[in-house]
Amino acid sequence: MKKVFSLWISHFSIWIYAAILVGLCGHLIAVGEFFQHWYLGFVLLVAPFYEWVVHKYVLHMDPSVEWEWLQRFFERLHRGHHKQPYDVPMIFAQWYVGATFPLQFYLLGRVCMLGHFESLFLGTVAMAYYMFYEWMHLAHHVDEYIPRTVRGAMLKKAHKWHHFKNEHYWWGITSILGDQVFGTMPDQREVPKSVTVKDIMA
Repeated sequence: MKKVFSLWISHFSIWIYAAILVGLCGHLIAVGEFFQHWYLGFVLLVAPFYEWVVHKYVLHMDPSVEWEWLQRFFERLHRGHHKQPYDVPMIFAQWYVGATFPLQFYLLGRVCMLGHFESLFLGTVAMAYYMFYEWMHLAHHVDEYIPRTVRGAMLKKAHKWHHFKNEHYWWGITSILGDQVFGTMPDQREVPKSVTVKDIMA
């Protein structure tokens, strides 16, 4: 736990997210709009499915265009992490990617006909969730960290299988619920070793 916390808190992106989160919370509290929208925190119930979809269809996508800058972006975003799973800087996404979470969910709220402050609260929840996501992802790659629950241990094992057994299964990061619902949580003994698990675009 101490090593995970030390690595997590020392990464500059976490400080950027924390500043955004404090700013959003401070603004909502100052205008009296923070506690009124607590019920929107239930959006976190969809987080396991959101991260499953993003991991499978965005992080593992193969851009068809040959733009070098886009290829470099995806290499840094996730491909390089598969090549070097224990390289701590590669475990964290680019800060400017994580910083878009509040905006993504603010816009989602507006599309869903929510008001300005309700949507801003959604964005605040999204920023807090993403910081937790980065914590969990880091913990999966720190061998010294031993999960305290059976479900947590299974989640860490599943992530290791995703990296070292077959990249086409076990997409969950903060939860195995998405994998269980979408059928991507097989018995690892029945899954063949992928030859592209380290080079996912090979």
